[in-house]
Amino acid sequence: MELKTIKCTLQDYAQAYCYKDINAMMHIFDDSDNISVIGTGVDELFVGRDEVKKLFLRNFNEATANKFEWNWIDIRISENHAFNNPINTLKQSPKRSYTLDCCT
Repeated sequence: MELKTIKCTLQDYAQAYCYKDINAMMHIFDDSDNISVIGTGVDELFVGRDEVKKLFLRNFNEATANKFEWNWIDIRISENHAFNNPINTLKQSPKRSYTLDCCT
């Protein structure tokens, strides 16, 4: 597992989120039903593809931001696992842009 690959996945996440593209978002995750997303709210533990998809559809419906900025990213790699602890900012702007520049 390479750092560049992980950063590109984060870029894909940011782009899918800002374009509110549920198919692109779900493509980022493992194809199995063995996925989960933990949100910031007390009730935000979503397990399985259907629940994760519902979470992002809800977020897309409520979100007004169209710019995703990574302010700080701490990525740790251990064998075939990576752990990411980002601090990001979602902003409204006239253009959709992404500040994580890693993919060509």
